[in-house]
Amino acid sequence: MNPIPDRCSSSSCATPRLKTQPSCLQGGCGACVVAIQEYDLANKRWVYRSVNSCLKPLVACHGLSVTTVEGVGSERRCLHQVQKRIAENHGMQCGFCTPGMVMNTYALLKSGGKPTAEESMKNYDGNICRCTGYRNLVQASESFCSDASPEAQQLAEKCGAHDADLCDKLSGPEHAKMDVPRQSVSFFKEGFAWYAPMSLEEALEIKKSKPRAMYILGDTAKGIRQAAYEVANGRANDVISLRNVTELNVLEKTGTGLTFGGALTIQHLVEALEQYQEVHTQLQWPKALADGLKNVAQHHIRSEAGWAGNLLITIQRGFPSDLFPCLLAGEERCGTMIGAVHGSWQRLMRKSPSSPATLGMRSAWH
Repeated sequence: MNPIPDRCSSSSCATPRLKTQPSCLQGGCGACVVAIQEYDLANKRWVYRSVNSCLKPLVACHGLSVTTVEGVGSERRCLHQVQKRIAENHGMQCGFCTPGMVMNTYALLKSGGKPTAEESMKNYDGNICRCTGYRNLVQASESFCSDASPEAQQLAEKCGAHDADLCDKLSGPEHAKMDVPRQSVSFFKEGFAWYAPMSLEEALEIKKSKPRAMYILGDTAKGIRQAAYEVANGRANDVISLRNVTELNVLEKTGTGLTFGGALTIQHLVEALEQYQEVHTQLQWPKALADGLKNVAQHHIRSEAGWAGNLLITIQRGFPSDLFPCLLAGEERCGTMIGAVHGSWQRLMRKSPSSPATLGMRSAWH
């Protein structure tokens, strides 16, 4: 497997040569979904989330625990209840999308207890099935929910109790056995280099020594652009991932608003806005912005894509972003000032002192 993501192909991404299916290679169908466990630098805790492996470079998995459908369970060892309930409820026909469906529900359960039926339904926004019509799949997922329908409850009773401890032993190490990322890493192969610095200073030093290097955040842009690493008149041979830069993983909530660092994902924004709304019930803009951001792509992409990168490709490349109009619609609340200062890290979007939200992108684009 080629560890350097110099092109968008299943051979250079995290899609294993197992039952995880590479299909659209754009993050649109969900057949390739896997679950990852990583340390969230912004919230300072370990998290589970689902990602499109066709857009996840193998080098970007350094320090993560990746679980594929084989890690969830198998007939030979032990079927996970997610797998069993989909099978018992006839939630498959051709079976091509099934691994992604399993991982979609598995990651939802691992991310935080019992979901609601509504959360389960919305969780299917990134998975496409062309055969079953979804009802049996959704019902299988709903059977794990706190407010499952009578039909879904019957399915759960038929398949037996969900013994998470039994099957999760197959899924790889838990965070207690994993290390918090503490050092920068780099990978080199065939004239291509991938840098993942931990500090702002180091990122700028790399950029200074390699001025044609390409900055990336979630690295999902290659799903919509064939030349994701194109710079100036040619292709970049050096990529600088800003995902682990400490200074860009800022998430601050105060009585006057929110501050988001440029390395945060779109899902970070959604969750922070929803939590802010719960505390400040008299406000309307947090929920309105969160609901608008949920229309950006689908949740596998939102949990990986950087909000700042989305704005940059909108401004620089004319990408038809759904994020951009959401922020423009809240202009009275989130004052926008777009600009950059040559040679220094500045905020792409700032607030006026009286506005309740700060959308801070400490960016290196200039």
